[in-house]
Amino acid sequence: MSLIRPELRAVLWRWREPLIGVGIAALGLWIVAHSFGITRYVGYAVIAAGMAVAVAGAQRARFSQAGDGPGLVEVDERAIRYFGPFSGGVAAVDDLTRIEILPAPRDGRYWRISSFSEPPLTIPADAQGAEALFDVFAALEGMNIEKLLRQLKTPCAGAVTVWTCPRTALH
Repeated sequence: MSLIRPELRAVLWRWREPLIGVGIAALGLWIVAHSFGITRYVGYAVIAAGMAVAVAGAQRARFSQAGDGPGLVEVDERAIRYFGPFSGGVAAVDDLTRIEILPAPRDGRYWRISSFSEPPLTIPADAQGAEALFDVFAALEGMNIEKLLRQLKTPCAGAVTVWTCPRTALH
């Protein structure tokens, strides 16, 4: 028996990284307030680290969806794999050329991931394991994560390109 309602537990789990970051920053603030000398500078460093964890965690929490959509996403060995009920495929991270957000028939979104070597891969944003795409997208050269998060929450009528490979002409 749990004392926390399942809905609240899900929200807390989704926002766990920002909460941990705020806790680390609070510890750093306590160190700064109760110390002197070089230890005070350690406290400032702990505050900075906590805020960095909180900001990165907030971005990850804003990216994640319910996880109850169709299919399963795996990211392993620099490859994105999608196993869906009607389609699926693989896209090598090093071969990515474009990432787009597509509107879904109902209130959802799809990722369309294009690469040089494979046909475009269409993945529901709320597929199980789709939160692993955040780390892949954040590591791409020239990716603006804040732009991606804004576009993910903004209603769209058609495909919106959120990233294009900056070295496309070289391939």
